[in-house]
Amino acid sequence: MAAFGKVVNGVGALLFVVTGIWGLVLSLDIITDVIGFWGMIAAIILAPITFFVVPLYAGIGLGIWFPVLLNYGGCLVAILLMALGTRLDRDSAGLSGAGGPNRTTSGS
Repeated sequence: MAAFGKVVNGVGALLFVVTGIWGLVLSLDIITDVIGFWGMIAAIILAPITFFVVPLYAGIGLGIWFPVLLNYGGCLVAILLMALGTRLDRDSAGLSGAGGPNRTTSGS
């Protein structure tokens, strides 16, 4: 089960990277279409803000909801997969907390 947890964790990390880069490039494309070249330069400098704000602008202002789905949905699914993979890995290693080294026993 530990190997499966590591695979699920790896898939989550890969999904996080892919949707993050794809979402940032898509956001930069939207900024370039709306504001132009200098807007893209500013968006690159302010990349974290670009990643979170531009998809909302695209959805609310332009009616294009795919960037919201890609940025927020992709990150959410990736985080859930990484949490599941970590949990599976931890449970299979015997670190679930139920029988750890600090377990107290009554009597001998």
